[in-house]
Amino acid sequence: MSQEAKKHLTYYVLTYGCQMNVYDSEILAALMENEGYLPAAVPEDADIVIFNTCCIRDNADQKVYGRLGDFKKRRETNANFVLAVAGCLAQKDKEGILQRFPQIDIVLGTHQVRRLPELIKQVLVKRQALACVGRVGDHLDMPARPLSAFQAKIPISVGCNQWCTYCIVPYVRGPLKSRPLPLIKAEAQRLAAEGWREIMLLGQNVNDYGHDLEEDIDFATVLRELKGIPGLDRLRFTSPHPAYFTDRVIEAMADNPSVCEHVHLPLQSGDDEILRKMKRGYTGDEFLQLTAKLRQAIPNLGITTDIIVGYANESEEQFENTLRVVEEAQFDSAFMFAYSERPGTPGALAAAQVPEEVRMERLYKLIAKQNAISEAKHRTRLKQVTEVLAEGPSKKEKGRYTGRTRQNWLVHFPCEKDLTGSLVRVELEEAYMWGFVGKMLEVVG
Repeated sequence: MSQEAKKHLTYYVLTYGCQMNVYDSEILAALMENEGYLPAAVPEDADIVIFNTCCIRDNADQKVYGRLGDFKKRRETNANFVLAVAGCLAQKDKEGILQRFPQIDIVLGTHQVRRLPELIKQVLVKRQALACVGRVGDHLDMPARPLSAFQAKIPISVGCNQWCTYCIVPYVRGPLKSRPLPLIKAEAQRLAAEGWREIMLLGQNVNDYGHDLEEDIDFATVLRELKGIPGLDRLRFTSPHPAYFTDRVIEAMADNPSVCEHVHLPLQSGDDEILRKMKRGYTGDEFLQLTAKLRQAIPNLGITTDIIVGYANESEEQFENTLRVVEEAQFDSAFMFAYSERPGTPGALAAAQVPEEVRMERLYKLIAKQNAISEAKHRTRLKQVTEVLAEGPSKKEKGRYTGRTRQNWLVHFPCEKDLTGSLVRVELEEAYMWGFVGKMLEVVG
């Protein structure tokens, strides 16, 4: 296909999963536009549709597989149509996806992102399905096209050496590979100079950074090196591992004014025996000690978390231990899930599994407890005046803007102007489980 003809083809990336998946979609978008393809407004209008997938839980798999059926007959009306499945699900299921879904043209694993343009060219010429799922290669050095108007992402590492027994990430992302610190700092300086006021540092275990490098550097070194970058108002990171949250990291957070007063700290379980089976490397009480130390060092800190219920043969007493830790930790909010067996992981091989109905019963009980904690904590913050980064107009209510505080609290406020990417001061007037409705006082930057 000629370059001129290719310029008329459009693409759309459908993203599922974590912040790392979102960043990978930004890489895919940059690759497509560098090749002359144009972004489509909706996937139904695109010539090339790319599913960038997650496989952390079974329902993530099923969402993708269910949506793929919508594109089963697209080639009947579009001879240039190309359907690609990329990301973690592609890495997990490999060529088997092509057998199950003959409408798919490309299966692209997590290590082979940079090969997408050449694979599309081959498909358009030969009309032969291709799978590229080798485990050698990465795309840490590739430029992304930030999809957000206010936040850019920087991966500081990929992969994971933790091998938690419930988690499939090491199988699909590979072992830890840290990015050279000078490249991280240079990218942060460039993005801040280009106008992105908030940067999110990414890693499967972001504070495991540097453990694979010969230099004596760690995640605390990264936070200190990014201190004082002109134009960088907010620095966030996700997700840290509690076992690697050292005093050096806490001190570096407190010392860097750009670092937001928010930590997403995955608990996963509050029971010591379940945590041992999960290979998490800490106890429930050690986790609580860490949250206390963080709050002492960083005033007005927001802490969010991930929790799994029903892992392997979790007993009712062990579940109650999780509820106890949740009550004591007083998280601002939480992502809560019923355990989903992932093929090939040790957790899926446990002789006894908690029945699905029991898992869901425990999940609903946990959600009710955490929602009550969230709303009660938010009510104590009424009448506070806080800085909000405006993310964009509300999708549900005209004349209302949505943004987040430095603590990652969600705030809606009335506004008729386009303030996307602006920092505003908002007085919190109404508190809910999910966040706040407030009154904008002024634009501060």
